[in-house]
Amino acid sequence: MIDYHSIINEEFEFSRVLMKNRKILIIWYEYERGVDPGDFVIWNYQLYDMSQDMDIIENDFYIIREKAINGDAHLLSEGDTSYLGAATKASDGSVRVSQPNSEKLARPRAFSLKNSYMRGILRSYDEEIREKEASYKTVIDYVMDHIEPYIGLTQIEIYEKLSGKRIKGNVPKQIGKMVSDLLIGKDNELEQKHDLFKKTTYNIKNVPVDENYNLVERLSFRNIVQSEFKEPWDESNWKRYFEEVTILLICYEGRYKKNGYRKLKGLKKLTFIADDIDNFGESYNMVQQAIKEKDIQLLPYPKSFPNQALEIAPKGVRGDDAYNTFFDNDRTKVCFMMDKDFVRRKID
Repeated sequence: MIDYHSIINEEFEFSRVLMKNRKILIIWYEYERGVDPGDFVIWNYQLYDMSQDMDIIENDFYIIREKAINGDAHLLSEGDTSYLGAATKASDGSVRVSQPNSEKLARPRAFSLKNSYMRGILRSYDEEIREKEASYKTVIDYVMDHIEPYIGLTQIEIYEKLSGKRIKGNVPKQIGKMVSDLLIGKDNELEQKHDLFKKTTYNIKNVPVDENYNLVERLSFRNIVQSEFKEPWDESNWKRYFEEVTILLICYEGRYKKNGYRKLKGLKKLTFIADDIDNFGESYNMVQQAIKEKDIQLLPYPKSFPNQALEIAPKGVRGDDAYNTFFDNDRTKVCFMMDKDFVRRKID
């Protein structure tokens, strides 16, 4: 457990989290629903030495500590850090504890190694030669370092400069993605570029904004799959995703400019605190109820409840009857979208 009152006086090299976890025996077994735990098959084991990722874990520790020092423990988010998380931990979601330097109560949290990080450890376990780690400690550092030299240039200028090709005729609709692929790397290449991309939950989005970083469009996520809504919110993949994800918004300024002529403005980070997760849960539960009752009217359309952050919207080929065909296939033609005003408040 994280003691908010004592962590503010701890240094990482003498911290309890390091002393208790420097070397961990990890036993990998296969979980099977409905099977007695005693019958789970053990596939492998390893003695994990935390020192191989020490710089990044130390940086994560001080990010968490800084929140406690500033009286912001109630604003902690697992998306703030890369490998070492601060997971909510209480028998009752209403439990709160005191924190130093603030009268606001915070949710109890415990140090954790993130799911995405553990998956990365498992994936890299059998690699004979590990990539030499670069100095980057977060995916934000990596992305910012690669885009910073091009801030102020238009999408077309960046593309032509990096690709050596000229854009003739109509500007491709996906010019933002084409530019980020050149600046940072294609999605399927990033894990080879740096270990951070193997062991963190991240989402890189190219978004148009105005001069004050107000989004021109809502943030969209992948199409909704009905079978993913069988679990209660607290056990769902969606909750786990939003708790751990760091969304990086590569911002292009130009509300009234055509695609391709918007200028690279900067990078914004989007992570979510516990209250945000609860808000998302309301939308998730509405989708779950709509699926259960086969009633599209129960879906979380915009303004379905006060302060709604996640809403439903069509995401398919133009002309698709997304709502009336919602129950036709497991993968639907609608998606979650994030309210623009909510995003603006978060990145502010």
